[in-house]
Amino acid sequence: MRFLSGSVRASFVVFVTLCLCSAVSHAATYYVSASGNDSNNGQSPGAAWRSVNKVNSVNFVAGDTILFEGGRIFAGNLYFDSADRGTASNQITIGSYGSGRSTINGGSDNAFLAYNTAGLAIKNINFTGSGPTANKKDGVSFFTDLPGNVKLAGITLDGVEVSGFGNCGIHIGSWNNQTGYRDVHIVNVVARDNLHAGIATYAQVPRVHANVYIGYSRAFNNFGNPASNKNTGSGIVLGGVTGAMIERSVAFNNGKNNFAPTEGPVGIWAYNSDRVVIQFNEAYANRTGSGKDGGGFDLDIDVQNSVMQYNYSHDNDGAGYLLCCDASNSGNVIRYNISQNDGRKNGYAAIHTYGNIHNTEIYNNTIYMNQTGGSPRAVYLQSGTTNMRFRNNIFYTAGGARLIEVSGGQSGLLFQGNCYFASGAFSIMQNGANFSSFDAWRNATGQESLNGSKTGFNLDPQLNGAGAGWTLNNANALFTLSAYTLKDSSPLVDQGLNLNSFGVNPGPSDFFGGAVMQGAGHDVGAHERSGTTPPNEPVPPAPPVVPEPPVSEPPVTPPTVPQPELAGKPQIFFQKADGRIAFWGMQDSSFIGAEWVRGGLPANSNWRVVTAIDLNGDGSRDLVFQHNSGRLAAWNLQGGTFLGAGQLRPGTPPGAKWRTVTMADFNGDSKPDLLFQNSAGQLMIWQMDGSEFVSRTVLGQIPESGWIAFGASDFNGDGKPDILFRNKNGGLRVWLMDGQTFLSSKDLRSTSPTNGWKLAGLVDLNQNGHTDLLWRHADGRLAVWKMNRTDFVNSVLLRNGHRLGADLRVIGPK
Repeated sequence: MRFLSGSVRASFVVFVTLCLCSAVSHAATYYVSASGNDSNNGQSPGAAWRSVNKVNSVNFVAGDTILFEGGRIFAGNLYFDSADRGTASNQITIGSYGSGRSTINGGSDNAFLAYNTAGLAIKNINFTGSGPTANKKDGVSFFTDLPGNVKLAGITLDGVEVSGFGNCGIHIGSWNNQTGYRDVHIVNVVARDNLHAGIATYAQVPRVHANVYIGYSRAFNNFGNPASNKNTGSGIVLGGVTGAMIERSVAFNNGKNNFAPTEGPVGIWAYNSDRVVIQFNEAYANRTGSGKDGGGFDLDIDVQNSVMQYNYSHDNDGAGYLLCCDASNSGNVIRYNISQNDGRKNGYAAIHTYGNIHNTEIYNNTIYMNQTGGSPRAVYLQSGTTNMRFRNNIFYTAGGARLIEVSGGQSGLLFQGNCYFASGAFSIMQNGANFSSFDAWRNATGQESLNGSKTGFNLDPQLNGAGAGWTLNNANALFTLSAYTLKDSSPLVDQGLNLNSFGVNPGPSDFFGGAVMQGAGHDVGAHERSGTTPPNEPVPPAPPVVPEPPVSEPPVTPPTVPQPELAGKPQIFFQKADGRIAFWGMQDSSFIGAEWVRGGLPANSNWRVVTAIDLNGDGSRDLVFQHNSGRLAAWNLQGGTFLGAGQLRPGTPPGAKWRTVTMADFNGDSKPDLLFQNSAGQLMIWQMDGSEFVSRTVLGQIPESGWIAFGASDFNGDGKPDILFRNKNGGLRVWLMDGQTFLSSKDLRSTSPTNGWKLAGLVDLNQNGHTDLLWRHADGRLAVWKMNRTDFVNSVLLRNGHRLGADLRVIGPK
């Protein structure tokens, strides 16, 4: 496996002679209909344009929307360039209107090309080409070669299907040193029947594109180019990225026509990248026409500090989980994955390494491998490695398939606490010697020992259906894979090594979403046995409603994908005692629905949520955390979907005496700043540029003793945040601010709620531009004070007095 060939850049280096373009000075919506006329103004369905060429003749501005008539096919090649000026927070949107999706047929060319521009959103529209052999281009292409190492911000693809193209279905790339893209969001995409790949990114040098998210997508029947001497036929490929995630996606039946002699395709993989997370995906039946690759998942050349976790790989020609190719591949983790019958061709293993890979942790995976003509192994270290450690894994083979094969040249290799079970002949080969028993291997090599004591197991792990896993074709259903759960009688329950004792973070959950330790110790393999039947939902359902009081969790039915009806609605965020986070979507005081954040995965217990605020201007609230040590970090969210995480002012906490209050834009640059208060009452503001610290201001005004800063919002309608204080008696006071300058103070409503009510948040529930005050009672009820700036209007109970469980904390916004 190697990075994508630079030759594919040819399809991007396109010189287009631009027409004289009409000027557009304000955001508008434009319609394109098969019955339209290009002489129309395009600003209503009845006055729609007719052609793609007309769209290409207009320069669009931030906030513009171009909608094609649903159910119709439009021939042509959409083209956007630097004259089309969308922004990350106010994108130009291309989509459909009416019934169903529209289709752009690019014929033998790109169906969509954006050159040296971003701030574009493509939603609910399809793109087709003339076929993977007749067409030589990409379906949807973003390419930049601007000078100056710039990062163009804001690419969204949502609800898009791309098929019939001779290069990639979706291709995002750059070729000028560090110039590239950031804030790329690809969801609900189908990329099928393309020649080179389904979805791919690339860059001239490693680690260029930042904050890339691919989720809830499918890539299949991308068969590869039989004439190419470079790898073709992959499903989803991330090249040249830093800070990225691929999750809840499926890649299958790709790559069969790859005949490149030295490299091949993989279902889902990354190269030349840093901090990539590949999780909750299924990759199966991926193929190769040559002797190379055709696997499920891969962290390839020059991938560092990355993770493959909670994935299901099965029935692939190549490796289930591959690491390649040299010492630049370092600091990676493979954990809590399942592999069944990978390595169907060419001697690949479920976990396979090639090249001198450095500093790798591989733990709590479950591997099942039966024999085939391809001579597979559960694990194959094909070359020497440095500091590679296997712990708490299950290696299960049948039909004479080899358990482990280790080539010479290893340095710092450890196998500790793993289970080795062969239902047929037992075989471990190391340094050319074959061992037919576990004890013989352990005694000869010194593996499976810790501080002089023997570790590891040579016994039946008692899985509920080893080898009986099925094709899910649905990454939201991974939790149903009960074949690889442990029986109650399994001898591996509570027998795993304590990973923390090796300085290894075991992660937030097992493959099935359960806590990583539910008994006296860790279990071995991808399932942590709780002693009960595995859950039949990704997260536990709400407890039964009883007549008094009706306690339940926020999401009554936890969804597995973002709920579009919650988008743009006021939100109230909660965190459970176990670390899971959810939010309610509200319409005024009426409850609309709820959603788990990050699919219900809990936040680390050492981090506490401070507030929920839109950090990057994409219209969706993000979460700000503070560590026990004082460090600050944020989760970037789109609704409840996790896009990535990063520290705020990395490595520099505010200091033990400073308490983080909230974030708000105090200097008018449209970027939230951090507000702190110390025990003496002083207030401090960190001016921030995203995650980067700019400067610090300590306010000269100090509140009276006993007044605690609670939050910040605009209370007087001047568009600038003011600071809200509370005291122990329930009193509320607002400092009216002009940026970072104190103007005056005003007490809010002389009578505050008593008898168990406590201020919980600040949110404009009725979206009238006035901040409302959210209160929580000790019995779990929520209420809101409707405000007219600083004046009280009325109060309303939320959800008819619905009571939250005692383990739920309201975390914002505030």
